[in-house]
Amino acid sequence: MTSRVLLFCGLILLTSSSALAAPTKLAQQGRILDSSGEPLEGTYPMTFSLYDAETDGTSLWSEEHSPSFQSGYYSTVLGEALPLDDLIFIEESVWLEVSIDGEVLTPRQEIVSVPYALRATAATHLEGGLVDAEEVSIEGTVVIDGSGNWVGPSPAIEWSNLSNIPADIADGDQDTDTLAGLACSEGQLPKWDATAGLWICGDDIDTDTVDPNTDTLLTLVCSAGQVAKWDGTAWTCGEDVDTDTVDTNTDVLSGLLCSAGQVAKWSGTEWVCSEDIDTVDPDTDTLSGLLCSPGQVAKWSGVDWACGNDIDTDTVATTLPWSSITGIPTDLTDGDDNTDTLLTLACAAGQVPKWNGSAWTCGNDIDTDTDTVDPNTDTLAGLVCSEGQLPKWSSAAGLWICGDDIDTDTSEPNTDTLLSLVCSAGQVAKWNGSAWTCGNDIDTDT
Repeated sequence: MTSRVLLFCGLILLTSSSALAAPTKLAQQGRILDSSGEPLEGTYPMTFSLYDAETDGTSLWSEEHSPSFQSGYYSTVLGEALPLDDLIFIEESVWLEVSIDGEVLTPRQEIVSVPYALRATAATHLEGGLVDAEEVSIEGTVVIDGSGNWVGPSPAIEWSNLSNIPADIADGDQDTDTLAGLACSEGQLPKWDATAGLWICGDDIDTDTVDPNTDTLLTLVCSAGQVAKWDGTAWTCGEDVDTDTVDTNTDVLSGLLCSAGQVAKWSGTEWVCSEDIDTVDPDTDTLSGLLCSPGQVAKWSGVDWACGNDIDTDTVATTLPWSSITGIPTDLTDGDDNTDTLLTLACAAGQVPKWNGSAWTCGNDIDTDTDTVDPNTDTLAGLVCSEGQLPKWSSAAGLWICGDDIDTDTSEPNTDTLLSLVCSAGQVAKWNGSAWTCGNDIDTDT
């Protein structure tokens, strides 16, 4: 219900010239504010009633009016529709009750002094003239016109003289019940504390206890990776996939947010974030932390990986003059071991080095056989193997195929593999004609 406040109420006796004239009218004025303290404007239906008691009691008279409001002020004449009988004022006390738009304004106002003069013989004459006028003037200024409307200046009423002022405007400031100074935490909202009589901050939850939070996601429990989806009537759990039916993207990592340095790993059921380490012995055999200079390579020192120049690991040196050396290979006879290297060879994209019988040249990556119909039939360019497999030549099919890393003979497995070969730091595997052995990483020519 909209609460309104009746700030003041005034009554002025209107009567005919005859001392015994009845019925009698009362001019009634007042000012009314709405619940926010704003004065009413426009026309409102009002009911005026007289009672023999301040509360409850018996109704002595009642009449309806629809006065116009300006800045909250109104004026009307009581007794025009239903005449006021002066016998009403026989009662010791008479109280006026005002209702506006169906809302009863409290408290009732006691009618004193002037209206009671209706019962006095001298009421027909007053000092200054008869109370029988087409209008009421005070010191030459008309305050009530012939229709009973208040046309005088707005009365100046001292705030301290008002009674029954609502608590929320008692300090003279209608903003004391607003949210202007309320600072809430993130996600909270204003709630009215009826006990404290003020606005406070509270969590955004339902206040009913029958079916709380029926429109929130508080009770929605989804599986890992699922999202909340609206099905048209309620929130439900669903997979985080595209709504199209062509490519649902169920295997993408679009929703996976990892920390810096982490990588995506498949847990067996879903993609999760994990540190970039080995699953057996973390990072002890990797080169992740090794920073080498340009041209250097990683070399095993016997304890760990270290950076070193890309040179032979043997340190045998000689001071023998070049002219005293016999049997020098032809590619070194000029004293420059770079004549047979590829250091200065610059090839186009996709080309490979080829030996033309006397020097290295650039050529396309094709077979040297004369088969021009289907080149590269014996290469591994298009062979894609599974993890752990290696290329094997199938004599029956006449091409390379993928196979497991096992011996093809069944009598003595793995006799030609490097599985059991353990070399010293810096050594490489070398074939001695009958088996793999460890040897220094040096050129085989002398």
